[in-house]
Amino acid sequence: MYHHHSLKARLLKMQKCYFNTSYLLFCAFCSLLQVSYSSEMKVYVPVMDKICLIQKVGIREEILDSIELFLFNASFKSCIAYSYSDLNPHYYSIFAYNEKTSSCSKLRGMLEENIIVNCSEQMHDLQFYKVTHCLPAEGFMYSFEEEIEENVNKINAVKLKATAEICIVERHPFSENFLLKRTGMYFLQSLELCLAHCRVLSMRGKCHAVLFSGEEKVCLLLRQNQPLQRRD
Repeated sequence: MYHHHSLKARLLKMQKCYFNTSYLLFCAFCSLLQVSYSSEMKVYVPVMDKICLIQKVGIREEILDSIELFLFNASFKSCIAYSYSDLNPHYYSIFAYNEKTSSCSKLRGMLEENIIVNCSEQMHDLQFYKVTHCLPAEGFMYSFEEEIEENVNKINAVKLKATAEICIVERHPFSENFLLKRTGMYFLQSLELCLAHCRVLSMRGKCHAVLFSGEEKVCLLLRQNQPLQRRD
């Protein structure tokens, strides 16, 4: 059974970098998947930078023997990304995910009415989900259920080895990321590397923030369209 994953986010405002006299604004978010057992779930998928609407569904038992698992050591979010296609956004995508083995599979070439049954729980490790559609995250009207975010407004010093700087960063709520324009995406191992990429591009006005997923190692570069609210 796939357990609930809480939504965790960090928005870091970089107040000063001790390398020159300029003040720079950076933001950073760490986003994890939000999943519950409701009939419909909104999930942020970092590798696509999209908000996906998915449903947990029941599958006919006779289909289980024909399912082949093709992704191992896969996260739930990467399975959503693999199963969804922008080429045919109106066509449903159904996939299976096994949390115990971190494996997933996409169900192909089957009519929806021949797959889904009205069953809330099934006694096996595979859980099945239908991806209804996915929308761009930029400009998305934030409607996730609000959670208590720990350490919001927390200020830290971050050492960026790549740029030989020490920067002061401040957290902001995850929801503010939807206000920022996307300018690029990288696959990086740490938040510090993500911030360093943004720091270099900030000199040309192309990056003021990053959206970083530690699980997916996705670094999304963002540009500020309007000032973020200061947290006093």
